[in-house]
Amino acid sequence: WILFESVVVCSVFMSDTKVLRWGIMGAGKVSSDFVNAIKQVQGAQCVAVGARSQQSADAFAKSHDISKSYGSYAEVATDSNVDVVYVGTIHPAHKECALLALNAGKHTVVEKPMTMNYNDTKELVDLARTKKVFLMEGFWTRFFPAVVKVRELIANGEIGDPVMVMSDFGFKAPPEAGRLMDKKMGGGATLDIGCYPTAFVTMVFGDQDPTNVAASGAMGETGVDIAVGASITYGNKIGVVTWNLQAGTPEETKIIGPKGIITIHAPSHCPTSITIKTKDEGSRDTAGKVQTFDFELPSAPEGAQLNFPHSEGFQHEVSAVGEAISKGQLEMPCMPLSQSLAEAKILDNILAQVGVKYD
Repeated sequence: WILFESVVVCSVFMSDTKVLRWGIMGAGKVSSDFVNAIKQVQGAQCVAVGARSQQSADAFAKSHDISKSYGSYAEVATDSNVDVVYVGTIHPAHKECALLALNAGKHTVVEKPMTMNYNDTKELVDLARTKKVFLMEGFWTRFFPAVVKVRELIANGEIGDPVMVMSDFGFKAPPEAGRLMDKKMGGGATLDIGCYPTAFVTMVFGDQDPTNVAASGAMGETGVDIAVGASITYGNKIGVVTWNLQAGTPEETKIIGPKGIITIHAPSHCPTSITIKTKDEGSRDTAGKVQTFDFELPSAPEGAQLNFPHSEGFQHEVSAVGEAISKGQLEMPCMPLSQSLAEAKILDNILAQVGVKYD
């Protein structure tokens, strides 16, 4: 099994006294929740926001008390007061926005999925490495203390060498969820939520290429995928993942080894509780020892209206990015670029098998 990072960052306080100044690309709901997280992290400050229109940027800036608002993304990238850019636009705009930031020499965090496909993700990774700036795909899940604890338990051999990951994510998309069903806007279940179960697979089994990926799914009337099931095999190890936009699912993740099972309880993409059940290796005793670990969410700004469940957890990501940049790191130990590339390649494979092709 792979060796997990030895340094764990889960505090919402950055140790360095220098303030890290964030610029935001995108004035939508996820960007709003991210900015509310920045407000709560000591040593972090949001200084600029850019949107497709000046009106949208101004309204966002006013609601969050941000000093600079721009009617374009390029102006955020060229703002000399911005140290790091957060890209919170719709999926198809991720690459363009990240290129602007990276070419301007800005550290960059791109909301998941990093881009629409492997080739575009590889282009961003190569550019960041050439420019020697920090780049990370914004999988906030990795920074929740519950998931940090999961990696610690696995690294300590508590369940033995993991051989299986089972993960699901599903909800009934509301009728007004136009983006989710709009192919031109990067809609579909795989890119929006399927990346979460597959990211648990790569977190456990690493960035190696799978020996086989087998997927099938259902297509909606607009040409996007609405339900997918897949198996991702690595020799004798396997990830079994499902996602859909038609109904709610348990949204649990199980990591299974010969000595036990770790369950990441719902909602596993932003969890606050895990359970580990262990037994002697080779034993068929189903009782075992059970331990549950619960973690509190940090506090949101007073009066803040959050758009997504557990968005307070963005604070862990903001803090970790600040720690990494203050140390001169160009990648995040718990979310390395090699895993973003592995994830993108797997999602490309799944989408091809399901029959989804974006322009």
